[in-house]
Amino acid sequence: MDRTVHESDPNQAMLKSMDDVPWAQMVPGVEMKLLRCSTETGYWTALLRFQPGAVLPRHQHLADSEFYIIKGAGNHPQTGHFKAGDYVFERDGAVHDALEVDQEIILYMTSYGASAFLNPDDSVQFVLDAHALSAMAGGGQEASH
Repeated sequence: MDRTVHESDPNQAMLKSMDDVPWAQMVPGVEMKLLRCSTETGYWTALLRFQPGAVLPRHQHLADSEFYIIKGAGNHPQTGHFKAGDYVFERDGAVHDALEVDQEIILYMTSYGASAFLNPDDSVQFVLDAHALSAMAGGGQEASH
C-alpha cells in the first residue's frame, strides 16, 4: 500500500507497506528500498542494505544527510566506528572515501539532496539525486511532488 502525499496539504500523511517496496540495486552489493523521494525538494528517504564485501564508492555530499544504523557495524574512513543503534549526521560538502563493509549492514537514511560519486581523480562519475533514485527504484517511486 502506498498513498501519494501532496506536501501542500498539511493534513495528508503517507503510509507505505515495506512488503510492497522492492530492494533495488544502488551500486553492486548495496541495495535500497526507496521510501520517499521528492523531485521538487530533492529530499529522499530509504532503507539501505549493504552485503558483506560491498564497497560504497568515494563520494561527496551535495546536501546534508543523516542515518540511523539498524543492523551491523563497520568502520567509516571519516566518521569512524559505527554500530547498530548509532545515528550519523553528514554535512553538505563532506567528501567520504570508499566504505568497505565485511558484514550485512542495514540503515535508515534521509538525504536533503544529491551526492556525487567520484572517480579516482575526484572528477564526478555520476550524481545520485531524486530523479536517479526514482529511476533506480523502477520509476513511479516519487511519493511527494
